[in-house]
Amino acid sequence: MPFRTSNSSLHHQTLSMRNTAFVSPILLQHRRGALPLRRSRSGRPRFQTAPFPLPRQRCTLKCTREVEVKGVGQAANVAPETEPYQVRDWLFKSFRVQYAVAGEEDAGRSSKPAVILVHGFGANCQHWRKNLKPLADNGWRVYAMDLLGFGMGDKPTPGTLDSDGDPVMYNFDYWSVQLKAFVQDIVKLHEDERAFFVANSIGSMVTMQVAVETPELCAAQVFISPSLRQLNVRKRSWVQDIAAPIFMKILSYRPLGAFFLNSLARPDQLRRVLREAYEVEDAVDDELIDILGKPAYTDGALDVFLAFIMYDDGPIPEDFLGDLTQPSMIIWGEEDRFEPIVLGEALRHYSIIDQFVKLPDVGHCAHDELPSECNVLISEFVKTNIDRVSPPLA
Repeated sequence: MPFRTSNSSLHHQTLSMRNTAFVSPILLQHRRGALPLRRSRSGRPRFQTAPFPLPRQRCTLKCTREVEVKGVGQAANVAPETEPYQVRDWLFKSFRVQYAVAGEEDAGRSSKPAVILVHGFGANCQHWRKNLKPLADNGWRVYAMDLLGFGMGDKPTPGTLDSDGDPVMYNFDYWSVQLKAFVQDIVKLHEDERAFFVANSIGSMVTMQVAVETPELCAAQVFISPSLRQLNVRKRSWVQDIAAPIFMKILSYRPLGAFFLNSLARPDQLRRVLREAYEVEDAVDDELIDILGKPAYTDGALDVFLAFIMYDDGPIPEDFLGDLTQPSMIIWGEEDRFEPIVLGEALRHYSIIDQFVKLPDVGHCAHDELPSECNVLISEFVKTNIDRVSPPLA
């Protein structure tokens, strides 16, 4: 079934897809390896989860589908031309962090509504390169923030004391503190003003936590394939309770961990892993490989990688969804093999989920695979909730 919005123009899309030779063990981090379960409409196998990577048969195929999208003037499989945005540095607790911005007339407070984009595991602010300017063209200021430890910024060793005397932790508590500081230091909301949060994968856990702890900062949220935290100790099966700690113990041996990370960062291997995350193969281009691969070679990248794959406790999305008060939309690729939509369906029943949008023939990173559709969906959702930017006067 094609994805549709009203008053739309029809586009035809032909996607070529290839199953790679294996599922990388990185899926174990918060997304397990996979076993073929049944074929999807696109021809690629759907999956049931497993606690370890398994070989899969390589195949090549093509599929054609129709997509109807409101206000989009080009074929859905053609990414919009990358529009200008700025990448800047910011000091968070004495550590250098990068962020990208579009639509900001000048630094400081602005009358424009603010939209804040938060990336997923292994990504950074430039993973939103296809979304920043198109969203800003609505008359908004749009920011994409690196979570500390990702991107080209500083990667302090876990436990290092920051400028406030707190130990650095690569977990949702610490990143939530970072996002709140980013809103205060960079976005600079007016009194009683709220921002819109848009997040992918583990970034959704960060925005959920901030919205629950400081609801006055958030007008509404969009979650794109939010992390289900499938290997959290509260969700693991008894098999995973055995396998996951063994895997973590092996990787905690630094020479092996370094070898594993360096192998993943090689362009050829990174491309294979991303083709498991992405269903739209053409989106895995050289620019994406460069954006996601370079940070793996910076100082401290191994410490961040090891710290987060060992992070198997802490919150799960169900801890926050029942306490959220802001309208929320979920966008999910039907071919997401990292966070299977069959598991994500359970989230749609929370009362604050206004919309649950399924995108056919899309994987884990819908905002980068089909940016035109996502930009339309996000824009319409923000416009629908624009009156929540400032609360009504008592």
